[in-house]
Amino acid sequence: MAGAGLLQQLGIISAANAENFPPEDFQGLVVHNVYRMTIHCVGPVGFDPDATLAARDWATRSEQGTNAKGAITFAHDKNRAPYGENMAWGPTLTAAQACALWYAEHTLYDFNNPVYSDATGHFTQLVWASSRLLGMSMVRRGNFNLWVARYFPSGNVPGQFPDNVVPPLGGPFCALFRPGTSTSQLIGTVPPAPEPLESIASSPKP
Repeated sequence: MAGAGLLQQLGIISAANAENFPPEDFQGLVVHNVYRMTIHCVGPVGFDPDATLAARDWATRSEQGTNAKGAITFAHDKNRAPYGENMAWGPTLTAAQACALWYAEHTLYDFNNPVYSDATGHFTQLVWASSRLLGMSMVRRGNFNLWVARYFPSGNVPGQFPDNVVPPLGGPFCALFRPGTSTSQLIGTVPPAPEPLESIASSPKP
């Protein structure tokens, strides 16, 4: 996994951020940009310290429960404006595995009918072309690593899918990377956040 030093050289994070945030807070940023830039050929997301702190805070506070089948559940932040949000958890879940879990939904996305779906909402937010900043952080919750990613501007905006969810373009770098990961330790994700909330669509970033 690329270190903070390389991210500084690439201009993705500043020296101050590299000093003030733990290395794991940058790992998801690298993986997001691999999917975005080398597979879908859209612009990268940059490191957002505010979004990272917000993601870490919600990973700490998200309500934990169980569903009817006894599986662990966590809840989205209903007051997350102006950010989009992805969440995932597992006993030893890494940032790369969380991103791979979200990206795996691409196999269900119909590029000929580019609209929102609960089955693909994590994927579409991850590659949303207009999202330009990311904060992703993890908190250990009991026996689970809970990852929260915050995106600005928020993705999954109705009517904007054709311009923001770009099909894999198969460029020269795309052939070098094959997404996918073992799912043996991946427990689940929070269902995609139903973006945009009224407040998300209209609120500027603080």
